[in-house]
Amino acid sequence: MLLAESPGPAGAARKLDLSVQTLANWFRRAREGQPVRSGTRRVVSEPEAENARLWAEHARLRRERDGLKKATASFARESR
Repeated sequence: MLLAESPGPAGAARKLDLSVQTLANWFRRAREGQPVRSGTRRVVSEPEAENARLWAEHARLRRERDGLKKATASFARESR
């Protein structure tokens, strides 16, 4: 029952606001017993962090917009 309700890799990545590839890499590294984080993170400036945040928000908003477009088209077809 629980597996039937699972969102799958794409749904899980979307909920976590990650790419499917990033999630797959994390799972692969965990299976191999490697640390998920490499520890080679670089320091980013405030503008770079803001830019990354804005790109992520932009991607989320585009997904929401695309979903609303599909829902609108579906409702329009049903009302005919």
